[in-house]
Amino acid sequence: MIKQNPTVTREQLAIALGKSKRTVQRIIENSSKIKYVGKGKHGHWEIEE
Repeated sequence: MIKQNPTVTREQLAIALGKSKRTVQRIIENSSKIKYVGKGKHGHWEIEE
């Protein structure tokens, strides 16, 4: 989902995955491959491979 839309929000990810925003945040924090580049609404997600 992040590859298709790098500007997706955590809330949109939570809804799509059927998880809470906090769970999505925890998954992202514990992942070394998902990074948010930029600030606030003007950033995007990058996935390191």
